[in-house]
Amino acid sequence: MKSWKRLLFAAVRILLLAAVLLANSANPAQAQSGVIRFETLSVENGLSQSTVRSIVQDTQGFLWFGTEDGLNKYDGYSFTHYKHDPENPTSIADSAINHIYLDSLGQLWIGTASGLDRFIRQDQTFEHFLVDA
Repeated sequence: MKSWKRLLFAAVRILLLAAVLLANSANPAQAQSGVIRFETLSVENGLSQSTVRSIVQDTQGFLWFGTEDGLNKYDGYSFTHYKHDPENPTSIADSAINHIYLDSLGQLWIGTASGLDRFIRQDQTFEHFLVDA
């Protein structure tokens, strides 16, 4: 009985795979319309540090990279760096970026070694939600 169920399960999987392949090949022009292009970005291109911990694309198309040496915004041509500046209370709270999150309102949240920051686009500044030590 168990072998019969396995055979039936395998047949269903093959039929589903065939259906997906047929659906994707029904219109070859449509299947090839979206060309995907990859570029390698590195320190040589302006990335502040080579260890990237998080990547997010925002609603405006910018790519955000969280590194051990700050937050990096890539516009397709060059990088803008956001690093902690102890003299500037509105700079990012810490340059060690652990995570980047884009919420449903399009706001960018950055998890740092010191706590959570929200990026204020209008001012290019950060609001801090720090962890108590």
